[in-house]
Amino acid sequence: MVKDEDLGSLISTDMTRCIHCTRCVRFLDVIAGFKELGGVGRGENMAIRACVGQGVSSEMSGNVIDICPVGALTSKPFRFRARAWELTQHASVALHDCVGSNLYLHARRGEVLRVVPRENEEINEVWLSDRDRFSYEGLHPGSGLDSRMSTLTASQETYWETAAAERSPISLRRENVRRTSRHAVSPTARWKEMYLLRSLAEPSLDCHNIVTVCARADFR
Repeated sequence: MVKDEDLGSLISTDMTRCIHCTRCVRFLDVIAGFKELGGVGRGENMAIRACVGQGVSSEMSGNVIDICPVGALTSKPFRFRARAWELTQHASVALHDCVGSNLYLHARRGEVLRVVPRENEEINEVWLSDRDRFSYEGLHPGSGLDSRMSTLTASQETYWETAAAERSPISLRRENVRRTSRHAVSPTARWKEMYLLRSLAEPSLDCHNIVTVCARADFR
């Protein structure tokens, strides 16, 4: 019996499949720059293990899923959600790394279920950052704030309109926004959150000068 390794919230392990090729070990050491995995033991007792008391925290850790030749390392968010032949592939470009890494979106019936790198030797070669690989989770329903409800206390819920009329955290937040002349929304924010902010800014703050810029590093 080979014990599965806990590598964090992004990577699932089936170490009974592992053939000790050490691709994951060498990738994290040479490409990612963090020696977080290693081989423990010798011969038939060898096992791939994380450093003592640690998981894998590199921002490139998801690439070990792609380079594992036997499926010992798999994507934890995607695991058992779909079969490969059920997915359609769509070429796209990453929005989070400011270099435009090439990637594929794998979708089923209009829902994005997985993101994998697309080879481009001039930009990202065959690698992809974890932020671009797993940020699709923010697209799923229920992953963000409810569009109509807000929590005033741990046990009391109310509608946005009621909360805005009272001295609630939402009302106070609105006053703080009104005092500032310029604002920027993080590109990692979900579309639902951006839509809610725009819905607040236009009618309540009389703000109609909204600029949408994607994949741009210099905002001067």
